[in-house]
Amino acid sequence: MFTKQTNHIIHNSTNNNMGDIFMRIIFTSILAILFVSMSAMAQVDIDTFDWVHPDSALTHAIEGDLSSFVITQNTSDKVEGTSSIEVKTTIGAYHPWGSYATFGDTNGGSVTQDWSESDSLSLWIKVKAAPKQPEYMVLRIQIADKPTADDPSEEYIYENTSIIDATTGWINLRVPLIEREQDAGGTLVPDSTGFILVPTSWGGFTYNNHKLDRDKIHHWTIGIITTGWTDPANIPADSVDILFDNFARFGIREFPVTLFNGKAFTPPVTSSWAWGAGSSIAVIEGAGDVPKSNAIKFVESSEWGGWGGWGVDMASTNMKGAWPIDTFHVTIKAEAGGDDTLRAQFESASGKRAIKFAVTRDNEWHDYAFALKDMLFDDGSPDFDTSAVTKFGIMENGNNTTGGQVDYFTNIWTGNPVFDVIPPEPPTNLSVTKDSYSNLISWTDVPTEANGGRYNVFWDYKTWTSPDSPSVKEVAPYDVPQGDQLQTHLLRSPVTDQDVTVYYGVVAKDAAGNVSEPVFAGSTTNLAKGVPIIAKATPNFTADANLTEWNSIAPFSIAVSTGSEIAPNGTIDGDNDCSAKGYIAMDNDNLYVAFDVTDDVVNSDSTLANNWENDAVDLFIGLYDSKAKTHSGLASGANADYHFRFASNRILIDNAGGATVYYNNTPNYIWKKNTLTAGYKIEAKIPFARLSTVVSGNGTFVPASGMTIPIDIEIMDRDNLTTSDYRDCKLCYSTMNKDLSYQDMWRWTYTWYDATTLGVQKNPTSAVVSYDLSQNFPNPFNPTTEIHFSLAKAGYTNLTVYDVLGREVATLVDGFQAVGNHTITFNASHFASGMYLYRIQSGSYIAVKKMLLMK
Repeated sequence: MFTKQTNHIIHNSTNNNMGDIFMRIIFTSILAILFVSMSAMAQVDIDTFDWVHPDSALTHAIEGDLSSFVITQNTSDKVEGTSSIEVKTTIGAYHPWGSYATFGDTNGGSVTQDWSESDSLSLWIKVKAAPKQPEYMVLRIQIADKPTADDPSEEYIYENTSIIDATTGWINLRVPLIEREQDAGGTLVPDSTGFILVPTSWGGFTYNNHKLDRDKIHHWTIGIITTGWTDPANIPADSVDILFDNFARFGIREFPVTLFNGKAFTPPVTSSWAWGAGSSIAVIEGAGDVPKSNAIKFVESSEWGGWGGWGVDMASTNMKGAWPIDTFHVTIKAEAGGDDTLRAQFESASGKRAIKFAVTRDNEWHDYAFALKDMLFDDGSPDFDTSAVTKFGIMENGNNTTGGQVDYFTNIWTGNPVFDVIPPEPPTNLSVTKDSYSNLISWTDVPTEANGGRYNVFWDYKTWTSPDSPSVKEVAPYDVPQGDQLQTHLLRSPVTDQDVTVYYGVVAKDAAGNVSEPVFAGSTTNLAKGVPIIAKATPNFTADANLTEWNSIAPFSIAVSTGSEIAPNGTIDGDNDCSAKGYIAMDNDNLYVAFDVTDDVVNSDSTLANNWENDAVDLFIGLYDSKAKTHSGLASGANADYHFRFASNRILIDNAGGATVYYNNTPNYIWKKNTLTAGYKIEAKIPFARLSTVVSGNGTFVPASGMTIPIDIEIMDRDNLTTSDYRDCKLCYSTMNKDLSYQDMWRWTYTWYDATTLGVQKNPTSAVVSYDLSQNFPNPFNPTTEIHFSLAKAGYTNLTVYDVLGREVATLVDGFQAVGNHTITFNASHFASGMYLYRIQSGSYIAVKKMLLMK
């Protein structure tokens, strides 16, 4: 079953001739050098075997009735410290394929150790009594990982076939801490070149993600294994007597970290951000340094003395082993006029390390690289934890005074990563469930993409084959993580509620950014919520804060009572505290805006450095026909996104460095506090031609009836706050705003310009009560949800809940029910998260629907 192999080891002979004495002197010198070298290579003891190890102190196991196993301390024969341990074992006849005797440490059961910075293991061994038949006995080192506390352990095996063959004195065994690549047929066997996952054919072992997680080592064992007899009928017992000392790991392992691989942000990146007024980032397809590659587009800021930048949040990443040896790489194309010096910076909870470097601003691609060890403490950081890095950023260096320059970044990594270019398999079991004004799209994840798999949902009003088709839209937010298996699509229609038919597809994306073929669902027809539109009718505009001319235009309602979102870390005490009606119209040349804001306390201190801390209104709008297409960041150019702030002193464009459009009390703009009621009013007229001059490079928009326009609205509420960060809260029109609409357009919602060409329908109504089982609401839910049903006739009715295996888990109704509408509350506080089915039967009427419990 196993073949004998020669292992390269250092050993010390026990013969007493002068040559051997001379060799001992040389060897002692070599050992001294090795110990120094190992220290320099960050040796970390796993077990020195200096403390008392009775039989019960280490986990050990043997097979066979005739087997024995004894561990004792040996204080007289050792390599270092106070003692070694001596293992005497006899392995009796047991299995035709072999038997074992092992000892090791389980690290306290649920505790794991981080070995990721080391590339090798070291173990001192002295064989006092060799086996009688060494060709049938091997030394095994076995380690196991446990990525999370709920995962089973997963075992990895190393075997050496020659080190215990003879009594040769103390030997230092060096074991490469690498995971050998498994062959497709699963025929790989253990050897001395590294570790392999225990083959499934061995049986009796558990598995988790089939990957050696060096940062989550759960336990280790050292074993003596008998194996491979040519005559299974005559299995001999055999024994050994071995000393072990100073089990350690050492060496610095190259640990490449990829942040952007030329296609997408990759794990450990969890989110991206831009810093500085007017700055933004977005991933632009096809903008990379080679064909079909992508790049990060960064629009520079000019605020705060020329400081600004972009960066990413990272899952805590251990770069300790990489820091002394790895190099950071980035490829940049920089537009002329920006800061000639940039700063690359890594952060941990305890501090920052950064390096400043000159960038060539010729609008051509250039590669930049520098050693991680050359990065210095920055911003007065007292410390930096290389084992727990949580952020990376590229910063302007305080010398840019104009702002708005565009820089592109791609190929951001450390070390020498290996890139995955193979697309994943598509997800399976795609299904669509109707909800109130929305559809719930669910699927089964791709099992092989457990490490960083993500999923994106696309849709169109007609059948489609490729997400790249011009009319195909993406459901935000993007990149649903592995394990969620659910996305909600909010349905919108112009002016009135009306049925819409939608066709969905889902793709899988692996950690490297490779995308699968889509998997499709059939058509789904559901009721969409009617929303206000941008009016084509032009108001008789006068900037006087008298909004009577807007009476014919349906307003956008921004209020808690109408479902608007309260931004995180704030409080709105009802509509009287803060709410607004917004009016938006366009003609061929102008954007018209009005807001009637209710605010119980109005503060508008124009001396504040941060105008967003005052009472004000933000309008996010894309001046282009989006057809509900979404993207990261805020776009500029021909199809420009605008972040307007209607402040008490001026209209400014926040994503253009705070550029002023008009000042207050001018013919085109007024911001005025009410005199008789709590609140203020805003009116503005903004020519499209004016925007193309205020923001250089943006085109002049020309609206057309039927355009789909991305939009969001925020109401800033300061109240009486008088300390830093004066703003008390923010009320948001889009439910995906999360106080982040200034960063990404995909967080906005959408509406239409001019409904006359859109086939607006009446809200369907029905006066006749019929049999019906509605989708539960809310869905997903935790822990309660309501189920509505209607009955055309009174009679015996049963409403039952089942799990996905068809097992009955709850009976909600079981008896006579009257004709009409009914509502039942289902409390699932004692149920596990997952998909459930609910089934109603009343007379001949039977219906079944799905619901999702997410705790």
